[in-house]
Amino acid sequence: MADSDIILSVRDLSTEFTLARGVLRAVDNISFDLARGEVIGLVGESGCGKSITARSILRLIRKPGKSYGHVFFSPQGRPSIDLIELKPMGEEIRRIRGKYINMIFQEPMNALSPVHTIADQMSEAIMLHEQVSQAEARQRSIALLRRVGIPEPEKRIDSYAFQLSGGMRQRALIAMAISCNPELLFADEPTTALDVSVQAQILRLLKDLQEQYHMSMIFITHDLAVVAQMVDRVLVMYLGQIIEDAPVREIFAHPRHPYTRRLMASILDPADRREAGAISAIRGAVPEPIDLPERCCFYDRCDEVDADCCQRDRVPALVDIGDDHKVRCFKEHNIALPASARERR
Repeated sequence: MADSDIILSVRDLSTEFTLARGVLRAVDNISFDLARGEVIGLVGESGCGKSITARSILRLIRKPGKSYGHVFFSPQGRPSIDLIELKPMGEEIRRIRGKYINMIFQEPMNALSPVHTIADQMSEAIMLHEQVSQAEARQRSIALLRRVGIPEPEKRIDSYAFQLSGGMRQRALIAMAISCNPELLFADEPTTALDVSVQAQILRLLKDLQEQYHMSMIFITHDLAVVAQMVDRVLVMYLGQIIEDAPVREIFAHPRHPYTRRLMASILDPADRREAGAISAIRGAVPEPIDLPERCCFYDRCDEVDADCCQRDRVPALVDIGDDHKVRCFKEHNIALPASARERR
C-alpha cells in the first residue's frame, strides 16, 4: 500500500496513568495503519484499552495520563502531522478535531450539552471550522438532521437533548460529527444504550454515511456481530496490546489467537442447539494493567497454554503469519517460522 493511501499511521503508541499505587499502562506500544476509506474495528472486553486508544489519538487524555509514540495523520492534500507532538488543548489540535477528525461518543446524553439547544451546538461547531454565517450554519444543521433521519428537523433543531429520545440523540450526535465532512471518524460503542431495532437503524445509517462520504472510520465495540457487518479489518485488543490483526473475513474464518477464539466461542448463537445458558465464557477477568509481569498478556486466562512453548519471561511479538494476518502468540510464532528457524530456536 502506498504512503498516499494511508490517512493514519500509529507507531509505538502507549498511554500511561501515574497513580498512587503504580503506573497503569492502558495502551501498550501499539502500531497500525488505516487506509483512506477503510473501516477498522477495535474489539475486546471492557478495560482492554479500545476507547483510550481513540482518545489518545485525538489527544483527549488528561492528567495524570500521558501518551507517547507517534500518530501520523495525513489529511487529503495536506502534509502529514504527528498528533502526539501537539498540545492536547492547543490551537492546532483544536483545528484538526471537528474539522478533519471527529468522534461519536458512547453515551449521547453525556456528549451533548444539557443547557444548549441542538441548533446552538451544531451551529457553533460548523461556524468554528467553516466561514459561514449563523443563518447558513442553521440551514446546514437542519439538512444534516434530515440526512440522519430525524423527523421534522426544522422543529427538532431547537430542542434540548433531554427532549429527544435515545435514538434521536444519537442521530443528532452523528449529524454533529459529520457536520464538517471529517476524513476520519471514530465511533465508540455508538449503539450500546439503544434498543435492538434502533441499533440496526443507527448501524445502517453509519454504514451509508461512511460509503457516501468515503470516510475512514475506527469502530470501537465488543459486539462481534456488529464487527461482521461494519468493518473491513479487525484489531483485537487485550490489556492495551493488539494481539491479532486481520481482515474481517479472515479473522472470523481463521481466528488464531486463543483470546480471539474464546471471544468467538462466547457469542450467543440462536441456532446453537446446546442447552440454554451453555455459553462458553472466558474464565477470569481482565487484570488491572499495573506492574504486570513481562510475559504473554493472556497467559493467566489462556486454556491453551503449552509449557514447552508459552514462555513466561518475555512478551510475544506481533508476527505476520500470512494472508495479511498478524498474531501475538508464541504457538503461532512456531507455526509461522520455517522449520530451520524453529530448530535454531
